[in-house]
Amino acid sequence: MKSSRFFGIIVIIFIVDQLTKLWFHTQMELYDSISLFPGANFTLAYNEGAAFSFLAGQDGWQRWFFVILALAVCGFLLQLRKEYPDQVVPQWALAFIIAGAIGNGVDRLWLGKVIDFIHVYTFWLEPVKHFPIFNIADIAITIGAVLLVIQMLVLDRKKPAI
Repeated sequence: MKSSRFFGIIVIIFIVDQLTKLWFHTQMELYDSISLFPGANFTLAYNEGAAFSFLAGQDGWQRWFFVILALAVCGFLLQLRKEYPDQVVPQWALAFIIAGAIGNGVDRLWLGKVIDFIHVYTFWLEPVKHFPIFNIADIAITIGAVLLVIQMLVLDRKKPAI
């Protein structure tokens, strides 16, 4: 994949992520909710930790830890990109993960926490199960990770043995 396309994917995902976060951050109050349909709301929340609020209760050091971690992951993934110069799936996967890491990293630098707003829950079970609130960057990271798993478990296995 050409570098212009690779970095273009990153920029597009990053812009969509940041614009959506900016809108929810400026237009809603904490935990305000807009119902979309049964099982999904837009609900403004902030996460000072990582996935599932891991380390959220700490005294602030985690902000810088996660910023440095995001930079390190992006650097590693940019190097890993060289291992798949002509393969579309891993290139897309790495671009999605990098875009998500940068998007959440910018939130941490700007606010000290990540802006989340997509709230999914079960409405057909009792009691109702609420899943952690997430954002576009989280979706990008998840899609990228799934694509990498597909690459490793399916596509890499189809290579003929030498």
